[in-house]
Amino acid sequence: MREAVTQAAVNAANECPPQDQNCINTNIKSTLEADQIPIRWKSFNPPGPFNIFSIPGWLLSALAITMGAPFWFDILNKFVNVRNAGPKPPSSPSS
Repeated sequence: MREAVTQAAVNAANECPPQDQNCINTNIKSTLEADQIPIRWKSFNPPGPFNIFSIPGWLLSALAITMGAPFWFDILNKFVNVRNAGPKPPSSPSS
């Protein structure tokens, strides 16, 4: 598909004079739209910042941030040995 898109763009660009960038862009865009190649989103309506379904995500993110790095590092250490150095060596008796 990549080769077909590239060849279509090259063919569309070759139909215009070399210095006419506006013609080249117009031809390439019209060629890709005519072939109906899914290059971009047809319509994209992102949810607004006050979408009711995004409130739990914001609350969960705020809770995770307020716990702080030491909390999350300790939780992670319970599941995975982050340092990968093995268990702590026994402390030597002080002399």
